[in-house]
Amino acid sequence: MARFALVLMSSLVTISLVAPAQTIQVSRDNKTIYVTSEGEAKAEPEIAILSMGYHAWSKTKDALFDETAAVSDKVVAELLQAGVKKEMIRTDKTSLTHVEPELNWPADWKTNRVFEAELRWKITVPVKDAEGVVAIAMKAGATELSDVAWDVVDRTRLQAEAGQNALGKARTVADSMASGLGTKLGALVYASNSAPIRPSSWPFFSGLNTSTATVSSGVIGTALPPKVIKLLPEKINEKTTVYAVFAIE
Repeated sequence: MARFALVLMSSLVTISLVAPAQTIQVSRDNKTIYVTSEGEAKAEPEIAILSMGYHAWSKTKDALFDETAAVSDKVVAELLQAGVKKEMIRTDKTSLTHVEPELNWPADWKTNRVFEAELRWKITVPVKDAEGVVAIAMKAGATELSDVAWDVVDRTRLQAEAGQNALGKARTVADSMASGLGTKLGALVYASNSAPIRPSSWPFFSGLNTSTATVSSGVIGTALPPKVIKLLPEKINEKTTVYAVFAIE
């Protein structure tokens, strides 16, 4: 999709573009075509971001704490043994709270669910290892797989490709407009792009240069369980909008 504006004006005016804090001044001697164009780029995912957890109840706080700590130690130890890098495992949530029973709870729940514990991890692994890592974590004691997100290691590169595609589309539209006016398209005099802000949650810690980031090369050293949950990754689609101003002769 592309939108455009042709400016052929004798008096000096100022155009305020949608892009943040940018203005273009045009006059009879500065004839321009302004085009807004959208572009996208797709790529196969390189990493899987697994949301896994442990959820349990107990009569006593101490018993539940010990049980949760034991599961946490075992899950993390098994993942590390499997070859998952420590920096790619992050605790997403941890809680141990007293539970107020609901009126409609059965008697055994009221007796045994006095305290509740929740523990969740975010685990980043290569796509090819995602199924195996889920199986290993579940076998080690995890009780929940709540979500799987897919991404590429260098999202900036994909954003740049989307911007390049959008700018190419903008140039094509502007060139067609110039031809229709019996003139030629000149140089690009201004361009900006508006891409979605990358979520700050990847890969769950700050300071990583995503242009050079790596993840573990593969699951190693651990035999996989005989059954795994099939995970079907989806392509990553990056979109951006380019605002471009071209001179015309």
